[in-house]
Amino acid sequence: ETVPEQHGRVVVLQTNDPYGGVLKALRMLNGCEYLKGKRRLLIKPNFVTDDSPQTGITSHPTTVRACCEYALECGFKKERIMVGEGGIAHIDTTQTFHSLGLYKELEGIGIDVVDLNREDRLTVKIDGALALDEVGISRPYLTHDGIISCTKLKIHSIAMTTLCMKNMLGGVRPKNLMHYRLHEKIVDLNRRFPPTLCVIEGVIGCQSYETSGDVVRSNLVVVGNNMVATDAVGSYLMGVEPSEVPYLVLAEENGLGTCDLSQIDIVGDIHSLRKEYRRGGGGIY
Repeated sequence: ETVPEQHGRVVVLQTNDPYGGVLKALRMLNGCEYLKGKRRLLIKPNFVTDDSPQTGITSHPTTVRACCEYALECGFKKERIMVGEGGIAHIDTTQTFHSLGLYKELEGIGIDVVDLNREDRLTVKIDGALALDEVGISRPYLTHDGIISCTKLKIHSIAMTTLCMKNMLGGVRPKNLMHYRLHEKIVDLNRRFPPTLCVIEGVIGCQSYETSGDVVRSNLVVVGNNMVATDAVGSYLMGVEPSEVPYLVLAEENGLGTCDLSQIDIVGDIHSLRKEYRRGGGGIY
């Protein structure tokens, strides 16, 4: 039986396999149930830079493949699935796809991969916004009614943690729009574009800084049906109390989910799997 999305169900799996671990965790979550009724699916990895996944900074291409194959398992036609990301402005995201081996990994699957920084930009108003009344967004965010946010287990120098909710900034243009009042804008963006499923690959995580941090081998995969709950568990696993993360507290206050671990249906012993990730300062949005 699936738990209603708003209650939050999160699966934490100990694994050293960023492909098989993600597939297994999604099956344990029964993720297909939450994708029911969705017509088109956007898989949104984290390729913010062109750093290797072995740095803990970027998504592993095999994790992206696992999400694609799971969507096919759930009955989506390949024509209705898209992988899309828009990294930081001074790095060509299309070239990143090449250099990190994403195209090669998805060879033969037949799923489109798009650079969100090159897609049409549309202006969207956000009702009830805390700080982001309107935002320029890449068209695929609007043409896909289901989103899998597929990211890494990472510390962020300003947001404290950068997981599934923060990952959604890849579709925003221009990205410097998010620099001021970041926590509120993360909540606003996810209010308008909430991920249907959340995948955090933490086989190798990243501490101190979001784009130049140190590697942490956590050997974990975290998947969930609610972005706030999943990011709360991911934050806790890095030694960060969810109640210390402003965007998680604001998201809960605005009815997007709970960051109270006692209220989340968690599969896995998060207390024994927790590590203390080092936190840094400065950095980019």
